[in-house]
Amino acid sequence: MECIKKIAMQIIDELMDAQKYIDEAKKVREDYPALADLYKELSAEELGHAERLHEQGSQMIGDDHDAKIIWDWETERMEKWEKSIKVLHEMSR
Repeated sequence: MECIKKIAMQIIDELMDAQKYIDEAKKVREDYPALADLYKELSAEELGHAERLHEQGSQMIGDDHDAKIIWDWETERMEKWEKSIKVLHEMSR
């Protein structure tokens, strides 16, 4: 269970970084479009890290009912955040 908690925290860290990079892309888009594109790429990479960690965590839980309840709750929160970051990606085209 401790490992699952650690993975959940790592996913949150990746989402925070993705959010940070896409926010920076938005700020500099007009004056520095190449830098904005780089920030957007970095944000996408962080989202990829979060997705890979999520997949691994889901596999590790297996049939542990209690862990699955917690994981599903955490996943719902993280997915909402991830979707909001992806919306910002779409808006920055």
